[in-house]
Amino acid sequence: MIEASTGPDSDVVLHALEKFRPVLNRFDFRLFEYGPLFILAQFNATGISLILLALYNTYHPRPQLITWSIGYLYAGVLLALLVESIAVRSFLKKIAETFRQLWEGGTLDMEGSGDEVAQKFIASLDEFQARLSSRHRLWLGVPFGVLGLAFFWISRHLPHTLGILVGSTDLATKLTALVVNSVALFVPAVVVGYLLGIGAWKTVVTGVYVRRFSRDFELVVQTDHPDKAGGLRPLGSLMLAMAAILISLLPWHSAA
Repeated sequence: MIEASTGPDSDVVLHALEKFRPVLNRFDFRLFEYGPLFILAQFNATGISLILLALYNTYHPRPQLITWSIGYLYAGVLLALLVESIAVRSFLKKIAETFRQLWEGGTLDMEGSGDEVAQKFIASLDEFQARLSSRHRLWLGVPFGVLGLAFFWISRHLPHTLGILVGSTDLATKLTALVVNSVALFVPAVVVGYLLGIGAWKTVVTGVYVRRFSRDFELVVQTDHPDKAGGLRPLGSLMLAMAAILISLLPWHSAA
């Protein structure tokens, strides 16, 4: 079996991997890091909003302010989003570890100039990191956020709410409709949609980069490697993590 890469050039690569961050934007980082907690909080926010709404309707009889069915569809979508957020966060944390294992496992052909390979590896990591956090990620993040809100337009809940706000009802009803729907539905839908869009961007970029990585570097298949995959198991695990993101969307499609 080929020995792991060692030496000064290897130390430089490992240092670069320690500094590698798949998410550079602070807002995005907090969304990915606390996404599951955010969605769990959504359950609580919806429950509290419905309780307050029920109390309001008890003492101030008005047309129902939340007409969208809070049932199996809502629970199924939130459950799918919870699993999705966990899968995306796990995938992002796995990226740097994957390339660290490939480097330390002697998967790259180091014959000739090891320093040249190390510098090329670091340059590829820098480019990869820049692409992951490029402003182009907003091309998916913003549309996904809008689609999160468009769902409520299709369900006719958003037009109903707008009708309350511009109608002849009293100010208390307008404020109740605005606060309840914004806290319980609209704002979370936009934020979660944005989160999924950014996650989709990073998944696509990673897939493209992995393909380029196998093309730009000569990989050594080690027949006697302990991982029983020629030393390439880290790449397979990363691809499975990407597949888990797609699989976690299936409950959402079933619910919808």
